[in-house]
Amino acid sequence: QELCIGGELFDRLDEQPDYHYNEAQCARLVKQMLCSVRYIHSKGIIHRDLKLENFLFSSTEPDSELKMIDFGYAALLATPGDSLRGLSGTPDYAAPEVLSWYGSDGSGDEGFEPRQPYGASADMWSVGVILYILLCGYPPFFGDNDKEIFRRVSAGSFTFPSPEWDHISGEARDFVKQLLSMEPDRRPSAAEAAAHA
Repeated sequence: QELCIGGELFDRLDEQPDYHYNEAQCARLVKQMLCSVRYIHSKGIIHRDLKLENFLFSSTEPDSELKMIDFGYAALLATPGDSLRGLSGTPDYAAPEVLSWYGSDGSGDEGFEPRQPYGASADMWSVGVILYILLCGYPPFFGDNDKEIFRRVSAGSFTFPSPEWDHISGEARDFVKQLLSMEPDRRPSAAEAAAHA
């Protein structure tokens, strides 16, 4: 196994001025992520838990290479076009088709359940969440608990608030919107997104 001494992207983001990267830095980081995602998707593997903490820098240098880690939730599709069911991922980063909240009937029985079958585009949603955070320093969907976060994710409603987004280009905003599309088949594939980034 490879030793990555540069630490998590999460921690490196925390060290940035105003807790975010500039657009050029984001483009470099996201291209590296998409290269990894494109590779695993080409092998029929869906990561299912892409988040800032699951990307490590190989060294402490500012331009260090980024590496994808933690395949604990990863799944292998038997054939192209197959779909998955089942809970996976981290609430802040999970696509709306992956999870939904149940149990508002007062019975005390509540939690998450699979919403619908999903495929590789669920990873692309997670990349969209990561990109949003890298650009502004906070997530597009937030809440005090998992239930609140998933209500917001399920609504698919996010904004580009001022002043953090005032300096972000229309092209970057459009890319975020494509990745965070509520319709999974409208999200770009990793290969398409890599060409855009």
